[in-house]
Amino acid sequence: MPASRVAVDLYNVTHKLLRFLRRRRPRTALTRERVSALLTLNQTGNASIKELAETEHVAHSTMSRLVAGLAATGLAATSNHNSDKRTSTVKRTAKGRQAVERDLRHITEPLAIAIGDLSRKDAAVLLRAVRVLDDVLSRVSSVRLD
Repeated sequence: MPASRVAVDLYNVTHKLLRFLRRRRPRTALTRERVSALLTLNQTGNASIKELAETEHVAHSTMSRLVAGLAATGLAATSNHNSDKRTSTVKRTAKGRQAVERDLRHITEPLAIAIGDLSRKDAAVLLRAVRVLDDVLSRVSSVRLD
């Protein structure tokens, strides 16, 4: 099967999956942007606002407002960078970790149940596919179509 066909099929299935999962978001849940920033902090530990903005593909000013909101609600904390006092370092708080885990658990519960119903063989294939998709995602971010 040509790579272009696999790309279209992948797009279609992930689009349907994300649409389904978005409908599961509780009304009191964190915004997608806040969850995304907190998940990035989970992976990186601490990050500057500039690094977060680049990772999240948003403007620095947008990330500054987002971080200010996270800090105001106690979901993240900021501190001055050790060597550059003009740069803020952002880290997720325990409250932020708990909020993300609670929201993700609620949102992904039906998906986890459906995966739990798979045979061991299919579950192993799915796990392998997730790892391959993660690799593809890291590669696709560097593709330039000029």
